[in-house]
Amino acid sequence: MRFNTRYPTMAATRRSVTIRGREYPVFLLTIRDPRLHVAAVLLTLQVLGQTVLNFRLSISQILICLATGALIEFGYGFFKDKVIMWPASGLLTGNSTAFILRVPGTSHGDWLSTHGIWIFIGVVAISMASKYLIRWRGRHIFNPSNLGLVLAFVVLGPRYTDPQDLWWIPMGPWMLVTYAILIGGGLFIAWELKLLGLELGYMAAFALFVALALAPVPDHCMIASWYATPICGDQLGQILVTSPEVLIFAFFMVPDPRTVPDGQAGRPGCVTAPCDAGPTCCAYFHSAPPP
Repeated sequence: MRFNTRYPTMAATRRSVTIRGREYPVFLLTIRDPRLHVAAVLLTLQVLGQTVLNFRLSISQILICLATGALIEFGYGFFKDKVIMWPASGLLTGNSTAFILRVPGTSHGDWLSTHGIWIFIGVVAISMASKYLIRWRGRHIFNPSNLGLVLAFVVLGPRYTDPQDLWWIPMGPWMLVTYAILIGGGLFIAWELKLLGLELGYMAAFALFVALALAPVPDHCMIASWYATPICGDQLGQILVTSPEVLIFAFFMVPDPRTVPDGQAGRPGCVTAPCDAGPTCCAYFHSAPPP
């Protein structure tokens, strides 16, 4: 059986399934697939979010996102490419969407809530559609969930959507565990993808841009629902740079192998635009109304 280049990280098994006289090759996920490793980190953080990190997200909302992404990718592969495949990218897009997107009115502990479920389904569907419809030279241009989330935050606004908070819980044992999983997993996956320089460059550029932006206005403050008092000056810069949400964006959304430039010459542009219409930037503007 010839290897299908549309699924380069899938195992080229010799298995196939015959349905109504047509043979469908079966493509399964391998343990070496980086998407599996990303999913493991995000799912671990989702479990922490449902237990100790106080995520305003229900288990039902997570499962709906996963199912929507998986069904779209599986259906596309089955009907368009005539293959049966494990929908790794669809699951990852659904997981990323559920991790970042919040719908006002959902509280931590409402595990079975389907509040705003149409928003979650719509964002995942638009994200997956962008992967198949907005392409250049056989590759999608945007990180799918990144594009879908940005559109949701801009079009629907804070009445219907919120990004995940820049900061989750006060620093303590569980936050240290979260940092260890996030940073350890992110660095391992970046090394695996040979994109460690890109990620570290992004974080360095982000820190520089934050410092330059705050330098002329040292008394600038941000008001956030997750902090009791206004956040000002050096504290604001520190919180922005060390935010776990910024780390999620840096480690798991910036280094999409299918959207990162192949050559080293094109990669500086990816790290010199720290607020390149990403959900992290939207989180800042949602959390920081003008004084």
